[in-house]
Amino acid sequence: MTDTTMRASKPMGKFRSPNVYGVGRVCANSHCDTKLSRYNCATYCYTHAPKKFPRVRGKK
Repeated sequence: MTDTTMRASKPMGKFRSPNVYGVGRVCANSHCDTKLSRYNCATYCYTHAPKKFPRVRGKK
């Protein structure tokens, strides 16, 4: 009978820490008091961010 167990190994290599953009940042809109995440590089919250439309491919 053969041994069919799986064995895992620890991940190797160096891991980078995530970028931090500052603590206590607030949305750049003057009427908004939403606090931004320290890992969010945007200056506006989701509600006040400029709209982005993806490039649509296909038949015209």
